[in-house]
Amino acid sequence: MKIPKNTLTIITIIIFSIFAIASVEEQSEITAAIADKRPELTVTATALCQAYQENEIRASVEYGGKVILVTGIIDGIDRDILDEIYVSLDGGSSYSFEDLLEISYVQCYFAESQKNEIANLNIGDRVSIKGKCDDTNYLGGILLNGCTIE
Repeated sequence: MKIPKNTLTIITIIIFSIFAIASVEEQSEITAAIADKRPELTVTATALCQAYQENEIRASVEYGGKVILVTGIIDGIDRDILDEIYVSLDGGSSYSFEDLLEISYVQCYFAESQKNEIANLNIGDRVSIKGKCDDTNYLGGILLNGCTIE
């Protein structure tokens, strides 16, 4: 049986919408859950990336799942494919096409309620961001969720 193209497009849009709604709620929930928690560790974005680059398992044990405070230079402010707000912090190493597995940035996700605060930031600003470290993504970055500017 042949499925019309419109049906596949509608199904795809619905699936992405569900993920987007879930993601926004998740960031808000994580932000609320860690709002009153003091960071367990404080680290620079460069040191955090270096730790994951040197031994991802050891770094995951040390930082993964913990509320941490990361300080670094903003090298990106945007929304991802699911429309989540994020700020990228420079990890101190130059990203090259030859080394796609190099961990070179910290990607900090914020709840929609943080939009106005993020709108006041600029690339090149030095910031401290508190969030829950959820280890690395598959694009060379370390993920922090439920973030707030400190």
